[in-house]
Amino acid sequence: MLAAQLVRRHRTGAGGPAPAGAGLSARQMNAVRELMEQRLAEPLPVADLASAAALSVSQFTRQFRTRTGQSPHQFLLGLRLEQACRLLRTGNAPIGEIAAGCGFSHQEHLTRVMRNRLGTTPAALRRAR
Repeated sequence: MLAAQLVRRHRTGAGGPAPAGAGLSARQMNAVRELMEQRLAEPLPVADLASAAALSVSQFTRQFRTRTGQSPHQFLLGLRLEQACRLLRTGNAPIGEIAAGCGFSHQEHLTRVMRNRLGTTPAALRRAR
């Protein structure tokens, strides 16, 4: 159920590529997503993402939202949450350590985001594995 929710939230468009002129190209989106994944645990300014797409910050933000239906920050938060869920289900590291390693400011931040987006907590997800 969690996997299906995450897929729905991160799908680009309605299951296919965005129409021409309606957002980032596939190449731009791949470059941005790769940068996000590489720097998941770090603060990531929108200017760095815009640079990866070779756009101004305002163009990037507008085209990213058109392509994904989310702001760059919300999309990045979703990637961080996906990684945290994977680590909680497969590892034994402390929740605070997982939160920090996935770019959350602290354990409570991860808990708040997970509860809001998935309706569960890190501890409950770990117990359910």
